[in-house]
Amino acid sequence: MGIKQARDGLVLRMPVISLIVKKINIARAVRFMAGSTEVIPANSYYREAVMGAMGKMKRGEKLSQALKNYPDLFPLMVVQMIEVGEETGGMPRILDKLGDFFEAEAADALKELMIIIKSALMIILGAAVGFFLILSLSLI
Repeated sequence: MGIKQARDGLVLRMPVISLIVKKINIARAVRFMAGSTEVIPANSYYREAVMGAMGKMKRGEKLSQALKNYPDLFPLMVVQMIEVGEETGGMPRILDKLGDFFEAEAADALKELMIIIKSALMIILGAAVGFFLILSLSLI
């Protein structure tokens, strides 16, 4: 296992960050599989999963079946939506919709994270100012 793969695995296990990283990589993966972009997922685990699934698909296996091998990376909802696309013949449209959905989810998650970080920084800053105010008053 290389350093990049170890780092990617660690990122996928980090509580808050992993949710955002997974959503971004799922969006990139489904867009890549739809053929609407040539940008493959940045995370090595997602990249290997996508390339493996695409290889199986070229050999005649359904994409949904190939992605079932990666339950930690692709939620059941993604697999089921792809399965519906395969059955109805609307795969590119379904994959684009999934891409839109996960991009919006990632953006929302990032906004929420920024709100949490801002709030935490305000509390820390307030506590620091209060500490120094009390400290300076006790020195007088």
